[in-house]
Amino acid sequence: METRIIDELSEFMRLDIYLTHHYSEISRSRLQQAVKDGDIKINGEPAKKSHVLRRGEEITIIGLDEISTSGEAVTIIPQEMDLEILFEDENYVIVNKPSGLVVHPGNGNPDGTLLNGLFYHLRNNQGTPRLVHRLDKDTSGVIMCAKNDHAHDMMSKKFQNREVYKGYLGICIGRYPDSLGVIEAPIGRSKIDPVKRTIRPDGRESRTDYARLYYQSGISLNAYRLHTGRTHQIRVHSSYCGFPILADSYYGGEKEMVKRLEPLERAFAYRVYTACHRQALHARYLSFDHPFTDEKITVVGPLPEDFQKAIAMMELSEDNLNVFGTELLEITK
Repeated sequence: METRIIDELSEFMRLDIYLTHHYSEISRSRLQQAVKDGDIKINGEPAKKSHVLRRGEEITIIGLDEISTSGEAVTIIPQEMDLEILFEDENYVIVNKPSGLVVHPGNGNPDGTLLNGLFYHLRNNQGTPRLVHRLDKDTSGVIMCAKNDHAHDMMSKKFQNREVYKGYLGICIGRYPDSLGVIEAPIGRSKIDPVKRTIRPDGRESRTDYARLYYQSGISLNAYRLHTGRTHQIRVHSSYCGFPILADSYYGGEKEMVKRLEPLERAFAYRVYTACHRQALHARYLSFDHPFTDEKITVVGPLPEDFQKAIAMMELSEDNLNVFGTELLEITK
């Protein structure tokens, strides 16, 4: 079960539109069926898809982890995986997700997902895993799972209230004009490709902070902080600004873009490009006050092999990046 409180950004939105925005990984038909079945409630009462939301209303969604994008209910089978656990207590487990791993079963991915591995990790009545947020399949890095509904609700509210620091590292083509900056542009679904996101005047408020850590020969290494959690947010914002994430063919970071660099820049840029076999984006940090203990928790996701190769070409080390990340954390509070 998942509970959300409607804020001022979602007020006056129809329920069916709200659900489509917030649960883009689930088919519309399945969400509509959940409404018909009474699995989606407003203030404890079965909801209608045409309901216009009001600030402060509580939406309760039952059985979210049993919904697949195919529209059918699925049973998540525990599967043994070699998970890199970065933090764990009785309420939460935080994992360093490798690129290429889908986080949740869905259409075309019935098993072999991070959630299957977490169900195995928490077998023997250690908890029922509930993902608090998500990462794209090919984005690596830090991702959090709650072990029970109450823990999930508590942490979800922190995410919704923007009380969780979400820091990323990304390699892009070109460089932002300023070493520190903010990208604010509303994001919505593409009208051409329903999976793709784009900048739209009627899109949802989206803010990304960035700090340039390194630049050479048409390639930048940047730290990013997300204030909002829109699908593909950093990838969309970077592309919109003209500096697509390297090797992100979906948003303009393909090999052809490297070929368009100045001739003297291409050799280095191509070397970095060949180190990255997916979009060069890594969820590096999660920092938050623990909802049950008030302890300040900061979790750092070690760099995957492709990022290690890339920063070695830049003559940087993880120690350098830890310092930069800490500085960005302080700058953008």
